[in-house]
This record gives sequence, structure tokens and C-alpha cells, in this order.
Amino acid sequence: MGCIREDGTDEEVVVKFRAGCDMKERSLVAEALAALLAADLDLPIPEPFIVRIDPAFAAIIPDADARVKAEASIGWNFGSKRLPSGFSTIPKDQPVPSRLIDEAAEILAFDTFIANSDRTVDNPNCQSNGKQLAIFDHELATQNTIEYIKHLVMNIDSAISNLVEALK
Repeated sequence: MGCIREDGTDEEVVVKFRAGCDMKERSLVAEALAALLAADLDLPIPEPFIVRIDPAFAAIIPDADARVKAEASIGWNFGSKRLPSGFSTIPKDQPVPSRLIDEAAEILAFDTFIANSDRTVDNPNCQSNGKQLAIFDHELATQNTIEYIKHLVMNIDSAISNLVEALK
């Protein structure tokens, strides 16, 4: 969607309507916090935005489903700067290009740290242009943090053994 920055310049932003999130505002808070943390860690994330949806804008959206979500999301929502052309999802049957392995490992470590359960082989929430990666969709971050930490603690020995084997 076309958005206007506070300084009056236009920006193409992909907006996540809170009405489209299972946990509504909590999802948007997780999304924003994870995006800001990722940016601070120099991870490849599109610039995050807080987007205000106006009732007049929502009313003119031609797609009925999107209009209903927008109308139920009047007020503040989360957005990300649209990626430039050339970015697409890496097919799951192809390995990550070798030049992007270190960056992919940093993303895996970040997802583990924020307990992001939503980046999987079938739902990578990651795109590439062949030279760089871009990650997005962190609304499930920290959703089950306590349970996730318990799982890690209970399985730390096997996790370390698996990591050692993988690095051999």
C-alpha cells in the first residue's frame, strides 16, 4: 500500500492488519519488537513502520476481504517497507546459496532467541534476490517463550550433540 511518511514522502509498505492476526495487538507488538531488534542486530529485515489506517482509506479498498480486515483494523498497525523487485522465496527443494549460509545461520540464531516458531521449511518468511536475504513475519515471536525455554533446557544435551554432529 502506498503510505505517506511524516516528512510527506511516499513509501510502499506491506501492512499487517491487526484484525488479520490471531492475537490482534499482541501480535503487532511482537512483530514490531522483533523487527526493531533484528534491525539493531543488522539482520536483513525490511524497514519497519507503524501505519495508521484511516476509516476513509479502509472504505475505498476494492477487495472485499481486505476492506473488512482494514475496517476492523482502524488505527495503528504494523508494516514493512516493500522489498525491491527481484526478491522471491527460496524454493524449499533448493539449498540456501553458500554465500548466504552465514546470514542464514544468524537468522536461525535470532529466531531461536526470540522463540519465533513461524519460520519453517513450508513457511520460510524469508526472501532472497540471490545476493542477500530479507526476513519478515515475527508475529508469533515470544508467544510461547516459557514453554520454549523449558523445551530447550530439557533437550539441551541432544541439541548440543546434534549441533556438534552437524558441524563435523
